[in-house]
Amino acid sequence: MALNPHKTLVRAISGVVYIALVVGLLLTSDWGLPLLALLLAVLATSEFLTITGGEEGFKWSRIIDIVAVMTMVMIPIDLIFCGCWIVLFLVRLCMSLYSAKPESVKQIALVMAVQVYVGAPLAFMVALGSWIASPMAVLAVFFFLWINDTGAFTVGSLFGRRKLFERISPNKTWEGFAGGLFFTLVAAALFGIYAADWFRLPSNLGLWLGMGALVTVAGTYGDLFESSLKRLLQIKDSGCIMPGHGGVLDRIDSLLFAMPAVCVYLAIWFSI
Repeated sequence: MALNPHKTLVRAISGVVYIALVVGLLLTSDWGLPLLALLLAVLATSEFLTITGGEEGFKWSRIIDIVAVMTMVMIPIDLIFCGCWIVLFLVRLCMSLYSAKPESVKQIALVMAVQVYVGAPLAFMVALGSWIASPMAVLAVFFFLWINDTGAFTVGSLFGRRKLFERISPNKTWEGFAGGLFFTLVAAALFGIYAADWFRLPSNLGLWLGMGALVTVAGTYGDLFESSLKRLLQIKDSGCIMPGHGGVLDRIDSLLFAMPAVCVYLAIWFSI
């Protein structure tokens, strides 16, 4: 199928802006990582509540849901946020008692789901950059995700034949997955040999190859999960904030699975 030059250009520009924002925040200051996590938390939570039938517009229940996720994301910075998150979470559950809507149980489920699906992984991202390693390690995970996406798309487009998970994502193929994994492992080896100090991680080839493979596998499952969610909801994109890409959830679906996995992986590695 021929590519639309205009759509391709819009997608490319949108992608460059996103990459520049992520890299810029992670490199500028100590507060770059928390600010990035908070920005993603606000946008992704809002999208999740909208596409799953949560309340739209300025309603206190929606605002509290978003603020609760934001405080959860900030827990690794200071444990005071843990208390704030618990209070907000309990307040939100108490508010559901006053709902006369028959779907109030669904609303409670959405409140809990958004904390786990969006809040917890982004809290792991902050923990990786502040407790386990540094913001540069977080940037390495982003690089791996972008390299994997590019490799999988390129190889899958050229050589893709066997479907990876046709029921959920018909366009994904085993060849694309293998291509993404290959390019990510090559990048991991190069990072480990030549740029480990820059990323502030040990120059250990095993560590880097393991991290690259983990990001590929976990990121692929994250992508598949969001594809499954959108298929259930019968929508194409989670939002429209990123022209040519969709919503923020469409951009960070892989990150939401990969970041906790890498955080635990590095924590175990450093404890051995």
